Amino acid sequence: MTEETKQVKELRRIIEEAYKDIKQKKLDRAIVLYPRMSNIYNRLSNANRELLRKDFKKVFWALDLHFKISEAYTLAQMDDMFKLGDRLRTAAALLRNTRKTKDFNLFSDYATKQYKYLLNMYKYRREKIVFDSKINKIRWCIKFRKINEAIAEYNFLLKSYYRLLKFESYDKQIELYSMVEKICKDLILFKSMVSLGEHKPIEAVGYEDLRRLLERGRIDEASALYKQLENV
Repeated sequence: MTEETKQVKELRRIIEEAYKDIKQKKLDRAIVLYPRMSNIYNRLSNANRELLRKDFKKVFWALDLHFKISEAYTLAQMDDMFKLGDRLRTAAALLRNTRKTKDFNLFSDYATKQYKYLLNMYKYRREKIVFDSKINKIRWCIKFRKINEAIAEYNFLLKSYYRLLKFESYDKQIELYSMVEKICKDLILFKSMVSLGEHKPIEAVGYEDLRRLLERGRIDEASALYKQLENV
């Protein structure tokens, strides 16, 4: 028996052992076997590598998927959305390959649940960034009296709000609704202030006070003052 034949036999044994561990979702044991398995595989002749390539790739895809999901959890904790998105795209491709191996159903189901959890977390955090940016942009538009831009941003805010709802608990949905409701009231008051400025002299009693209150975010006081000004 040649040395290469011995190596092929040893690699088959390691692959079968790793294959069994992955089937049983014993990933830590399979990971320990991988360096030895990879080392032998890379030293084989092209003909023998091709002979074992299919079985080797099955194990590689499953373990690489496990690594990518573990990395994704770490990146999620670091709030690194760019790298997290990249890892999830790679994981999606690996998951498709792993699902082709029927013997890995237990592992595939486990990996799918982890992947979907991370994907939803990624989508939620990306959307929350959009939502918060729209809130801030509308506040900026109100401060600098850009009525048309504020209305356009509010429409985008509503779309983001509805996309976020599916990720949130009932209490969080109420919290989001309160934020949208408040910004809507601010916007209505802003439009009313603009209308007041258009139809009354700029020196109208209380108008400058109303503008200052609005810019400082003191909406309740501004709302009360506006009601008084309507009757002036």
